[in-house]
Amino acid sequence: MTDKKRSPQKEIVYQFQKIKLKQKALHHVQEGTKEQLQAFRKIQEQDIPHVEKKLADVERELHIEGYFHEEVAILCHPIQRLIQEAEEKLMAYQGELEILEQEEDRLLKEAKEMEQQLKMDN
Repeated sequence: MTDKKRSPQKEIVYQFQKIKLKQKALHHVQEGTKEQLQAFRKIQEQDIPHVEKKLADVERELHIEGYFHEEVAILCHPIQRLIQEAEEKLMAYQGELEILEQEEDRLLKEAKEMEQQLKMDN
């Protein structure tokens, strides 16, 4: 939406700066989500198997094999869901970044066309 007080050139610069800020924010959020995903995967790949092994040792010592099987399964489900949600968020952020990049390209093309028009007018 063009502000009536801005020239077309200033509006393009304004929109371009706005896109850059959105991209920067999205990159920041994307990095945080990647860190979360790494933490969730560590839990899934290292921590839960460690807990599972320790509980299996306790089960053997107490002669109650399989007793904690359900509890371990209950632990695994939310972690897998969190991993899936983080992966979906990353895909969504990437899609948003691509849209912003397309908008940026459109603005650059528009700016070049304006520049050519100004050169022709002078």
